Amino acid sequence: MTSLDSAPDSGGPELFSASYFTASAANGGHWEYARLVKEYRRNPDGWKEKYKYGKRSLVESVFGAVKVKFGGTLKSRRDNRREVEPPLKVVIYNAARANYLSWFIP
Repeated sequence: MTSLDSAPDSGGPELFSASYFTASAANGGHWEYARLVKEYRRNPDGWKEKYKYGKRSLVESVFGAVKVKFGGTLKSRRDNRREVEPPLKVVIYNAARANYLSWFIP
């Protein structure tokens, strides 16, 4: 039992009801969730293709690599330079990656 489960038992307030975490078509959850579940059950492969399921991990790995290479914080102090710094980091990362891969392409 977690501390969240025991909170109401110990006199604390119940922050979320159990139905908050288990929304579905069967228990009267959000209609959009029910629509997505029905669409997925009809054609799982088509659903994954339509919503580009699994692409997030690719994007997160690139952002993680950029943060490892350049650090996770912005170094600029001025607002206009803070807007330019993240895209610039990505451009430099892409150039470095292209240069690295050029060594392996005959």
